[in-house]
Amino acid sequence: MKAQLRHHIVQSLGYIPERLDDVLNAFHSRVLSRQESLLEIGEVCRHVHFVVEGCLQVYVWNTDGQEASRDFVLSQQWCSSLASFRDQRPAMEGIRAIEPSLVLSIAHADFLTLVEQLPVFAERYQHILEQAYLLSTKRVNALLSLNASQRIEWLHNNQPELARNLSSRLLAGYLGMTKETYSRLRTKIDSCVDVAPVLR
Repeated sequence: MKAQLRHHIVQSLGYIPERLDDVLNAFHSRVLSRQESLLEIGEVCRHVHFVVEGCLQVYVWNTDGQEASRDFVLSQQWCSSLASFRDQRPAMEGIRAIEPSLVLSIAHADFLTLVEQLPVFAERYQHILEQAYLLSTKRVNALLSLNASQRIEWLHNNQPELARNLSSRLLAGYLGMTKETYSRLRTKIDSCVDVAPVLR
């Protein structure tokens, strides 16, 4: 399992960093069943996770008291409640597996040690933060500026792996619409030959 994390790190950096084995040894494997929780809303986030297989859902409660998906994390991606993990304060979001999953997790204390001792690890952490921010900003802009049909097109153009792997119910919630609306508009979009350009 750690071979996949090794490959991910080397591929991301473009070289084999010093003390890579020390980094890998700080991670511990965990097998998750469907709907198993990694973090409940209100808990302090004490781990960062690398998804080896499966899919994790990051969710929040909206103003109507309904669960809303903030993000989905597929294999070869990183997942955490970054603000809670950084500040060791209660999380505003929860994390759960939506299908059987395998993750490699690193604890907060071990994480801080590696950031302090290994500049390349600190660099990788900064990259993760930047990518998470950019993706979040793109999604918020899409939800605020596009109509329902355009949001579906934006998802398929910008996050096709989610469109291929998630159910209509989960995708609808992610895009801020009902499952019925998503299914109706998805069918309509698929039937059109010419599709209007959308925000990328």
